[in-house]
Amino acid sequence: MAAWITTTLCSCSRLFCQSRCLGVRGIRVNAVAPGVVETDMSNFTKTDSGREIVHAGAKQFEAFNTLFNKRDYDAASRFWSDKYTQHSAHIEPGRDGLFRLIQQPALRARPHSG
Repeated sequence: MAAWITTTLCSCSRLFCQSRCLGVRGIRVNAVAPGVVETDMSNFTKTDSGREIVHAGAKQFEAFNTLFNKRDYDAASRFWSDKYTQHSAHIEPGRDGLFRLIQQPALRARPHSG
């Protein structure tokens, strides 16, 4: 379950970054993130430990949705520490650097003559 939550959040991050980079070329980026499928292995989510993990994952989704979709920076600051460490040389350091990246207006694609 934890692996599913982590990989889904990574996919969301990758989707955001790819859409920013490819959007300037008029390329739309889509992704599919299916939910948990009921199997013997996923029945773990019905246990107390499983519910705790699902709850933690829901909080992570809420954080991503608040920042990337709703663009509610005041509410998102509850989820990202002001001492947030960036792991990319292309983004300004800290939470403010991340928020400034998200706040940038979408770059418009320009047709080019070939």
